[in-house]
Amino acid sequence: MKNSLNNIIFIIALFILSSCNADKYFGYSNEAEELIESVKIKGQVVNLYDDEPAPIVHVSAGPYETLTDYTGAFFINYILTPDDERNRPVQFLFTHEKYYDEERRLVIDPLGMEINVAMRYAAPIIKEAALFPNNNASELEGRHYICQAIIMDYQGIHTVGRVEVRYNIEDSAGNIRSAATLLTRVATVSDREGHFQAEISIGSTEDIQNGYQIYAQDDEGFDDLYKTSKNPLQPDDPIF
Repeated sequence: MKNSLNNIIFIIALFILSSCNADKYFGYSNEAEELIESVKIKGQVVNLYDDEPAPIVHVSAGPYETLTDYTGAFFINYILTPDDERNRPVQFLFTHEKYYDEERRLVIDPLGMEINVAMRYAAPIIKEAALFPNNNASELEGRHYICQAIIMDYQGIHTVGRVEVRYNIEDSAGNIRSAATLLTRVATVSDREGHFQAEISIGSTEDIQNGYQIYAQDDEGFDDLYKTSKNPLQPDDPIF
């Protein structure tokens, strides 16, 4: 009799469980889990003109972003969307302040992708600079210097519209003021390279301190900044 009662209780309990949501008791869902499928996208970005790696290029693929490393390589773990499954192209954008933007519209390959891009370098390149006393102006009052710079631009040296030297002048009382002098192109070495020069005159009790900078900008607004130091006891040698 006791066994029969236990069997009846067990059957009733089993019926109650089967009538309710068994997920609450067993932690199991009958609903199919949504699978998240990711695609590995890798590649390299280089300078179109010299094939050198392009580091710190901003790479975006839809909502995903990254930067290239010092070798120009990048990696994105891309999560597929329903649009990707319908083979809709995704915008890939490559940007850097010294390069022209590059854009690709590509269909995501679920098996993985490798994208290699050659970007056009846009900014001027200050290859070398020098600042030294102008010995030909020794008879003039004050102190006189010559500043030289060798600059190239892949779009043509004629596109470089502004070159200047920036420096600090210190007087005998220790007062410091900032100054800048424009350099002019004195020679065209090739379609892409030119020589620029300027004469700097300061007071006889003044000197150029804390080094100097060369700034170059082209007609499109791309620029380059060259920083160096001037040692009054060891001036630079002329570079042309």
